[in-house]
Amino acid sequence: MHNTEYKEYGILSPVHFAGDEKSYDFGFKRFCNIKDLQLKKAQGVDLLEVDEINGAFMMLRMKCLKVVRGFDPVFYFYGEDIDLCQRAKKNGFKIGVVIKALSYHDRAERPLTNERLFLHITANHLIQIKSMSDSSFLIRFVKALFSAFFLSGGDFLHGRFRRSYLYVKLVPYLLNKKKEIKSAVQNY
Repeated sequence: MHNTEYKEYGILSPVHFAGDEKSYDFGFKRFCNIKDLQLKKAQGVDLLEVDEINGAFMMLRMKCLKVVRGFDPVFYFYGEDIDLCQRAKKNGFKIGVVIKALSYHDRAERPLTNERLFLHITANHLIQIKSMSDSSFLIRFVKALFSAFFLSGGDFLHGRFRRSYLYVKLVPYLLNKKKEIKSAVQNY
């Protein structure tokens, strides 16, 4: 691909394989329909358009990076790639997977610790707050808090005490970060 090809694309990614170099990375499969990918590959197509892609091997066009102003600092870890994709699409950029480009994401041995799970839960709620465009910040924020309370109770009732505790922990985290989150909603 030349620099002028696919100029409507702001974000490109290679195909992500798992560390075993045979199966697709589980995160990649969340964002890319593998059947569509294989069909496009069989048709000799170079690029598959997707809605989002995980950031492991994300390549950004400089124009896109400038328009969306980079990664939002409200995200500590996890979710920043999805937020960036959502903002790129909102600004008219497409996101694609380069079918002939391959990468290997070896993450199978990382355990899902309480800290990593909390970061995932936090990222999901921040994305929820930022992606609700039909309501005021206060309504978005209250919905996210309610969601955390609701999910905590549901997990508790189903014996998932670890996750229940992390949702309870999320509420004061969000309340402490309210001003920063509001700024992120307004500025990004």
